[in-house]
Amino acid sequence: MPHPQLTVVVPCFDESEVIDAFHAALVAALQPTGERFEICYVDDGSDDGTAERLRALAAASPHTCATRPSAATSARRPPSSPGCGWPGARPWC
Repeated sequence: MPHPQLTVVVPCFDESEVIDAFHAALVAALQPTGERFEICYVDDGSDDGTAERLRALAAASPHTCATRPSAATSARRPPSSPGCGWPGARPWC
């Protein structure tokens, strides 16, 4: 996939019940723009199955990536702190 022109970073916490619908709505909003886009989800330590849903979305969608801060990162700062997800994102994120 060529590098995206637009990257949307979405922090998530316990969103398993709504993440599929949110993702579908976000893709539907981005596709008509004609821009190459990427959606980078950052799971902020959910324990409701959000991480599994995000992995499934990323596996099924070439313009989607998902990451989760490591325990070491979370120990240094709260998981929702800006920048926690960047180390796990694709190189151009």
